[in-house]
Amino acid sequence: MISIEQIKVYIKLDGNIDRYQRLERKFKAHERFVDDEWSVLDELYQRLVIRENNRESESYAKQTDTLLIENFPNENVRELFRNYCLGIKETGPWWKIW
Repeated sequence: MISIEQIKVYIKLDGNIDRYQRLERKFKAHERFVDDEWSVLDELYQRLVIRENNRESESYAKQTDTLLIENFPNENVRELFRNYCLGIKETGPWWKIW
């Protein structure tokens, strides 16, 4: 399960894995990614962009919904990630660039 803290890191770094690898040691343990979590976010990003452009089949849409539910703990986290994928910028107090 991908935490909201990890998604915030992904968003702050604009999905740039190279930047994350350079800065990884600066993140707290609960903000760090393990195994394939980053690639899962990359795949979900692509799937949501495809959805936004109305280019997904019904079966692909079901797979995307299943992946969202399996990987994000609740609807608030899914909504945060969806907004990022659609280019909607967050303005919460956590939103700052180093």
